[in-house]
Amino acid sequence: MPADINHLALIGDLMQQMCVYLVVAYLLSKTPLFAPLMQVTVRLPDRLVCYLVFSGFCVMGTLVSGKFHCEAVKS
Repeated sequence: MPADINHLALIGDLMQQMCVYLVVAYLLSKTPLFAPLMQVTVRLPDRLVCYLVFSGFCVMGTLVSGKFHCEAVKS
C-alpha cells in the first residue's frame, strides 16, 4: 500500500457516502412501501421488494467503495 494515500480524506469520503445511504434508507423506511414489513406475517412479494431494495444498497456500496479504492491507488 503506498504511503502517500491520505487516509483521513478517504475515511471522510466513505463516512459521507455511508451517511447518504443511511438517510436514504431512513426515508425509504418511512414510505408506504415498507409498511407491510412491519406486520407479523410478511408476504412473499413484500419480502422480495425488501430483498431487492437492500441488495441494491449493497451493490451501490460495493461500486462506490471500488471507486474510492481506484482513486486512492491512482494518487
